[in-house]
Amino acid sequence: MLFGVNVNATWLHEAAVVLGCRHGQLPFLYLGLPIGGDPSKLCFWHPLVDRIRKRLSGWKCKNLSFGGRLILLKYVLSSIPVYFLSFFKAPSGKWVWRCLVENDSLWSLVLRAKYGQEGGRVRFSEGVGSTWRKVGGGRGSLFWLDPWLEDSPFSRSFSRLYDLVVDKNILVADMFEAGWGVGGEAWKWRRRLFAWEEDLVAGCIARLANVSLQVGVPDSWVWQLHNSGCYSVKTAYSYLTASEARLMKILTSFFGYDRFL
Repeated sequence: MLFGVNVNATWLHEAAVVLGCRHGQLPFLYLGLPIGGDPSKLCFWHPLVDRIRKRLSGWKCKNLSFGGRLILLKYVLSSIPVYFLSFFKAPSGKWVWRCLVENDSLWSLVLRAKYGQEGGRVRFSEGVGSTWRKVGGGRGSLFWLDPWLEDSPFSRSFSRLYDLVVDKNILVADMFEAGWGVGGEAWKWRRRLFAWEEDLVAGCIARLANVSLQVGVPDSWVWQLHNSGCYSVKTAYSYLTASEARLMKILTSFFGYDRFL
């Protein structure tokens, strides 16, 4: 099957004749997924809605008990969207955001049970990107794992210290109360540090010098790509497409455009 991108339909037909194959048009379905479509358009998601509707309708539901229908409903609403959204980054980011801000929701509890958790939250193997932890009293933020002071967490900025620390899930508030200054009780390591590792601790302490917590104020997640601080698929999709465009521009300027033809 031959598909063309930004080519004339007549030329595509003639090319298919020469190659002795059929030709089609974008978007097309492959393994139930629309390939070559625009995820920002509502019609792109119609196949997903149709598949869910077909699974939930028909003779299957008529012969099921109330409990059986409930199980079918939970299965369809979890398995099909997860499979579909796993191929499209922006919408799946919506579920990541919900897991962060709705930590006690049923969906978050199920994911934590299935994929594990860190600090009472779902474990995300690649981080949560473009989010920032706004710290109040520090009772809901992880000192090493949350990006609460800078764009990246301390576990990434000071990865060596993170490997050596005793409690990797300690809260910001607990670190502050134990004393994160020079010689403070907050710094507990699995072994005695080398001299160059002590320098890393000094650098970490320097970044904490002007930090003050607001006791009693809850911590919250902030989406940095929108002025409201809340996640939106539009901003995530725009960021992803812009990032891909910048990467392609860098590659083509460095290696030369012909190598990508």
